[in-house]
Amino acid sequence: MGEWSALVVSNCSLSGILADDTRYIQYRVALASTYWDTPVLEDVSFSYTKPVSIEENTSAEVTSWSLLPEENPSYGRFSALITVPEPRMVQIALFDAAGRMIAETSQEFSIGSYSVIFENLAEGVYFCVMNAGDFTATERVVVLK
Repeated sequence: MGEWSALVVSNCSLSGILADDTRYIQYRVALASTYWDTPVLEDVSFSYTKPVSIEENTSAEVTSWSLLPEENPSYGRFSALITVPEPRMVQIALFDAAGRMIAETSQEFSIGSYSVIFENLAEGVYFCVMNAGDFTATERVVVLK
């Protein structure tokens, strides 16, 4: 896994320490105490954001809201086709099987069809949720490597 990085303190960015395509990390914890009692580690957490991209396709007339996987199963990424029949703020989020949000995008869309792409996904089951005003849709997708 390579050399250890310099000491990283809480609530900091790992940008420049981890490569953008890093899928796994190894870490060690240095515990110290100013008293005679044993130090206790209560929590370790990492958070990250995944880039998402949106491609527009307005070649067909759109008359209703929809969320459809373009491939299921997919391989290493997930691409959802959404249709927007009226200009609206649309939120699309991708969750893993444990309910953790993996990525999300929120954007004002005009009328049309769009591909929302989530890249570099680990193998597993995901749920894509689309919210636009009163419209909500959820699709399950399997990602393979």
